[in-house]
Amino acid sequence: MSSAPQILSPDGEYRTEVVFTTSLERRFFRGTVGLDAVELQVSMNGSGFTSDPSMVTFDSGSWTVPNPSYEPDGLYLLPGENTFVVRAVLASGSTTPQATATLRLI
Repeated sequence: MSSAPQILSPDGEYRTEVVFTTSLERRFFRGTVGLDAVELQVSMNGSGFTSDPSMVTFDSGSWTVPNPSYEPDGLYLLPGENTFVVRAVLASGSTTPQATATLRLI
């Protein structure tokens, strides 16, 4: 089984679980994923997982959500707690463990 994607936390470290507070209403999520990933799926605030190219872009082991070509200012965050989840799909069809960012917009 491949390892979970990693999320870049505000302190510059890559982690599978990130928790922080922000006052910025829009933001990008970035991270790394194993080179064996063929698809990256994301979920925001409990929505279903999507790999829509307007929402996520990944290449050569790194990823960005949302795709800056479609959302140049980042995702809108809701006041209070927001949950971002990312996982990868492998060539075998199996999925990796999830990585999660929980952030509070104040």
